[in-house]
Amino acid sequence: AVDLVGREFNWTIENFENVTKVSAFMVNEEKIAIYQDAGERNWWHAPLPGNVTIVDSIDKIRSQEFKAGLIISDRLVLDQTIIEKSVIYRPKSLVVGIGLHWDTSKQTIKLGIDTVFKEYGLSFQSIRNLASINRKAKVKGLEEFSIEHSIRVEIYEKDRLASVEVPNPSATVQKFEGISSVSEASSVVSSKGQLLVPKQKLPPNLTIAVSRIYHE
Repeated sequence: AVDLVGREFNWTIENFENVTKVSAFMVNEEKIAIYQDAGERNWWHAPLPGNVTIVDSIDKIRSQEFKAGLIISDRLVLDQTIIEKSVIYRPKSLVVGIGLHWDTSKQTIKLGIDTVFKEYGLSFQSIRNLASINRKAKVKGLEEFSIEHSIRVEIYEKDRLASVEVPNPSATVQKFEGISSVSEASSVVSSKGQLLVPKQKLPPNLTIAVSRIYHE
């Protein structure tokens, strides 16, 4: 069943209203395209049915050759034709590294993430966790954001973050935190993957970087 795909990995479905329609096409063995650019790769435990084709470009789902599409991506899908004929799965494939002040609010964090994700075409639903530096006490805004959105926060010691090479080290961060990077370093350490969005400064009290988790 289409709605079971990725359930073991905690993927979410963005447009559940299309599940019944696409499931019917699957059952009736109509031609269906699958496009994946993020998330776990071992979600299909049997050979793909003959009516299912893996495509290397999301645009190919537009083709009239395919009745429907399955999209597994952490990127925003903007093409209405593709959206209407597809089920869009959001794998938990992104880690948001965050540098902030004691008084940075949960609203500021949400607005900052939304701004960066919109600019870079990423889906909020694909955030696995946030990551930041250990400040020896809980940062209220970060804790409140975590609870409100059910997104966990991973905290790392300064020495661990200091060992990570980042593209945008900061003298200011070095002065206040004792290391040259919080947002980029923590997102890379937590994801064990690649930096996708370099450090974005959101004055006066927030920096955000995003890394994508590597899945074979």
